Amino acid sequence: MSMLPDIASQASQRGREAGVEYLFDQILARPCSEQEKSMLLELIDANDQTLPQAPENQWTYGTATFHPESGAVENFRLFPRFHANRWQGLRDDLPDTELDWASLTAVGGHPGARLDQTVVRRWTAFDECRVRVRGHLKHPSDQGNGVRGTIVVRGNEKIGEWTVKQGEQETRIDDVLLQPGDTLDFVTDSFGDISHDSFEWKVRIVSNDERQVRANSERHFSSMQPRPLTPWEQAAQALLLTNEFCFID
Repeated sequence: MSMLPDIASQASQRGREAGVEYLFDQILARPCSEQEKSMLLELIDANDQTLPQAPENQWTYGTATFHPESGAVENFRLFPRFHANRWQGLRDDLPDTELDWASLTAVGGHPGARLDQTVVRRWTAFDECRVRVRGHLKHPSDQGNGVRGTIVVRGNEKIGEWTVKQGEQETRIDDVLLQPGDTLDFVTDSFGDISHDSFEWKVRIVSNDERQVRANSERHFSSMQPRPLTPWEQAAQALLLTNEFCFID
């Protein structure tokens, strides 16, 4: 519901107990009992320590500062706008004043000129799993010096790197152990020259026996940036789903 973020934001600013009282007042139009207050506070505390449920194929799209030598991905920022079937900066036409040519589509994209305008397609694991990565990185232009594609685990562990110029390479990684909340970043930078850097990089994340496709970058491409609910938003959602809110006696 569109009302949820505003209610939860207001509640979170009022302090813990006053916030719970505000949620009950705004959603159920009544005071809460001490038991109800205690139960909701327990829910908020628990959700502050645990990872919210989300689809296993959750992708997010953004830019970051990339350090090619170490493989570190820093200051990951979600793209602010989806336009013309791509994630990009705020301007309609590229280059953007802040993000330059940085953009991502269902099949590939374009990096910005600088290493702090590197494009990142990020997948987050929501359970413990061992996976393999299967994909192809392609630089279709017959000009330019190509692009560099790097796979980084947990934001700082480089597990694969490929430079492609006027051609394509298979991008294969085997046996990656991920814990809940771990990220797989598919990082593409301009390799020092922004000219003719459109690229294609389609990837699949599969189980170690390759029988289960856990994520497909093209098929699961989305115009929405997934965002888990905050603990206060989850508390508001819990009240919105109660019979007391949904039904009238």
